[in-house]
Amino acid sequence: MSLADSLLELQELTRRLRRDCPWDREQTARTIVPHTVEEAYEVADAALAGQPEKLLDELGDLLFQVYFLALLLEEQGQGDLFVEGTAATAGALARAQVAILLIAEVDPDASPSVWIGPDGTQLAGSREDVTVMGVDEPVEAPAVDALARAAVATDALLRVTGDAGFADGVGALLRWRNEG
Repeated sequence: MSLADSLLELQELTRRLRRDCPWDREQTARTIVPHTVEEAYEVADAALAGQPEKLLDELGDLLFQVYFLALLLEEQGQGDLFVEGTAATAGALARAQVAILLIAEVDPDASPSVWIGPDGTQLAGSREDVTVMGVDEPVEAPAVDALARAAVATDALLRVTGDAGFADGVGALLRWRNEG
């Protein structure tokens, strides 16, 4: 299984447990943080003991905690680690925020357009927005092509999916989220 598939599976598992597990439904950031700290100590113990198999297992547990806390923030309207739609995804790619770019299998001729500059991270939904980035002569390009180009420029993983229901057929898991 690819890294992108594994992270998407972890995100879905986290959502499913939050929805279906009574214990997970009751958790808040205050109640889950002691478990997160415990997992961080277990990662450190395994690393210091030179136990790679245990370390790998503990890293998975800690990553689950990260996703769980991010889901709690999302539920409170404090942001999340996912964006969808051409404009939001282009903005995240321009800021090098994207860890995994998700593009649904769509007709390339039906792809919306974005404006790009010579640098792979110079892209935006409007000509005006890309000129603010210092691009003198923006070029209109199919969004799917420009987003994939930006993913390569920012070392994001790219995953082509079936119809996942994303706005405009594109979305992204983020490395970090905007403040505010």
